[in-house]
Amino acid sequence: MVGLNDIDMPTFTRNGSFMNLTKAIARLPFAKSLSPGHLGLATYQGQEYGLPYWADLSVLWYNKQLFTKAGLNPDDPPTTYAQILSDAQAINKLGNGIHGFTFAGDCEGCLGFTVQPGIWAAGSYLTSGPIGNQTATISGNQALIQALTLYRNLWTQKLVPYNDRTDDGPTWGQDFVAGKIGIMPGGYGQIDDLATPAQLASGEFGDAPLPGANGGYSTFDGGDDFAIPTAAKNPSGAWEFITWVLQQQQQEQYPNLGATPIRTDLLTPAFSAAHPLDAVALKALAHGYAPVGLIYNQAFNVASGPWFQMFTTAVYDGNMTQALQQGQSGFTQLIQQAAS
Repeated sequence: MVGLNDIDMPTFTRNGSFMNLTKAIARLPFAKSLSPGHLGLATYQGQEYGLPYWADLSVLWYNKQLFTKAGLNPDDPPTTYAQILSDAQAINKLGNGIHGFTFAGDCEGCLGFTVQPGIWAAGSYLTSGPIGNQTATISGNQALIQALTLYRNLWTQKLVPYNDRTDDGPTWGQDFVAGKIGIMPGGYGQIDDLATPAQLASGEFGDAPLPGANGGYSTFDGGDDFAIPTAAKNPSGAWEFITWVLQQQQQEQYPNLGATPIRTDLLTPAFSAAHPLDAVALKALAHGYAPVGLIYNQAFNVASGPWFQMFTTAVYDGNMTQALQQGQSGFTQLIQQAAS
């Protein structure tokens, strides 16, 4: 068997590398609670060739102490873009090197991980359609425009550190755990790794689902899927191990490992009490998504890809019209190349 980055699953489901697990998955008593985004990436032509085992989800982190100092309610994290902006403005006024917001502005993959959920929360997607017959919806995409406008405002109003422009990932989140940032979109496991146990236990940090412009929320369903190669010599043994990993006893160990379970039915009052920060991510799992297609890495994970070029032109250069034109052209070209 293999454990594969879920975003890469479509490449292999399309060429017949993995066994069809549709009937086996349907027989699982918890099948309906499995992460929909992970399953979507493992699905090709209505058949499921893999299933999730580990979730790496994006959330909105915030510093409760800075919220209190800025006169904000520490138990009322942002649920709209307008609230993100106004809360960031209030925290920025504290001065002394404190900023209201932060993002890894030179990390194309980081931005794909944290900005897209706000677009999905509005029911909008940059690409759609079945593999081999997909289209790009960039020009005129109001949810995308609202997301880029939010980041443009955060940048031009100097609500983020200036060096965010050159943050390419390795130091992402360090200023947040140092108490210098009010709000940071990032991964659940990211702050769990960077913060000290004392910080996490103190309640200094809180997290919330990544909101859309006018409400709603989503998360990027990152992480890994299990699959069984078609040439596997012992597929029944592989399936036995997979189902063991997915059992409640194993899944409930994930929060202590900095990860999130992939079964929404584990979100019980007891789980929320024991793991309040991870419970936020697990709640978002049911609303999560990840783009299904063959172009993700070329589109989102390289500096020359249309996603980062569009973000740069809109946010740093302030040219939304050109940004959307670049995005529409770039995404369409990659889709056409993949189809051929």
